[in-house]
Parts: sequence; structure tokens; C-alpha cells
Amino acid sequence: FDDAQVLIDRPAAGTACDMGVSMKGGVNAGSHNHDDIGSYVVVVGDRCVILDPGSETYTSRTFGPHRFDSKLLNSFGHDVPRVAGQLQRQGAGAKARVIATQFGEDEDRYTIDMKAAYAVPSLQSLTRAWTYSRGGAGVLTVEDHATFSSPEDFETALITLGTWKAAAPDRLVITDGKGKDVQSVAVTIDASGPFTVRAEQIHEKAPVTPTRIAIALKDKSKVGRITLTIRPLASGG
Repeated sequence: FDDAQVLIDRPAAGTACDMGVSMKGGVNAGSHNHDDIGSYVVVVGDRCVILDPGSETYTSRTFGPHRFDSKLLNSFGHDVPRVAGQLQRQGAGAKARVIATQFGEDEDRYTIDMKAAYAVPSLQSLTRAWTYSRGGAGVLTVEDHATFSSPEDFETALITLGTWKAAAPDRLVITDGKGKDVQSVAVTIDASGPFTVRAEQIHEKAPVTPTRIAIALKDKSKVGRITLTIRPLASGG
């Protein structure tokens, strides 16, 4: 969807792939807007394991000057980078630019420039590239790459309504669902330097309480790169 900068990728019929994804660029302006440039969702079977948690319960704050104090409406509640400690800014100037698209039967690639979404003077470039493969059970790779004029902090995030665990220092497992209706993904982390993983529940006036899993480089640097490779696991595994 060119105008909205939204890409929806689905498995090919009759294959082992059971993972669909959707990702967006867009602009942080407009009615009912959230600060969510670069956000994406991952669905396995009929479970949205990694997601956008949606809106909060409407209050006077929701449509007032403190709207973006909400961690569900600002970029903290979305699976997008945090740059030099800063969340995304609002307004028509905070707009993604599509750098490249490449579509095929087996693999699609979508790359955006996200620099304009962050009011960070030292930020020289920030790109996010998604690669979705329909091979096997499916795989999504999300690569964030930032450059700065001076060393800065850099992190990315995953949002889920499910549970998570660290299966290895560079591998997370995220699970959503109950009983027989359970789906899991493995997330492998590759970064330009040592990193930490920490989680925080987001408590707002909302019907859901999502968890934000932050993957942050330990040291400030002029170059930050974090790549997440997301694959479905056998049911609940």
C-alpha cells in the first residue's frame, strides 16, 4: 500500500510456511495517530505473537496536550528503535522515506529511512530493512542501522502480549496463547557490539498489558546495528 507505506506479507498456499507479517513506514501525524514509524507485527497460525498493542481506553488525556505521555500511543509501546535515549517525535515532518522494495515469490525485502522520526542532532542516518522469506516455516529479518556524529545509545524493541524467556545470550523465545492454541517464535540477535535484554510491562488504561522487550547496545557508539531474525517454533516449543 504505497500511500500508507504498509506492506503485508503472507505465506504461499500449500507450503509449510505458517507465518505472516505486516510492516509500516508512514508519518506521525493525523487523526488518532500513534508514533509508530517502522512498527511491524508477526502472526503465526492465528496468533499475533509480536504486535502493535493498539489503543488505550479513551480519556480526556487521549485527545489533549498530554496524549503522547501514553506509553501505548508514543513509540515506547511499539517495536521501533529508541535513539540516543529519545522516542519518536510527532508531526508531519516525522515521516518515513521508502528507500527500496524488492518482491518475489519466495522473498520480499522492504527498506525505509527513519531518520526524520527522531529529533536527535547527532543522528546522521537510520534505516530499517525487513526481509521476509516464505521458505520452510518462514522467517523475518529486521535490521536496524544507525550512524551518529558522536557516540550515542541505541536500542530496538519487541512488543508482545505473551511471555518470553532467554533461551541463550543471543536467542529469545516469545510465546502467545493458551492450551492447544499456543504459538512461539525464536528471535536470534546479532549486533554491532555487546548488548543487554530487559523487559518492562506497559501499564496504561487499556484492555491489555503488553510487554516491551528492549535490546540495547551496552556502549555508546557512532555506529549502531541490531539485527533480529524471527522464526516460528513448533507449537508451544
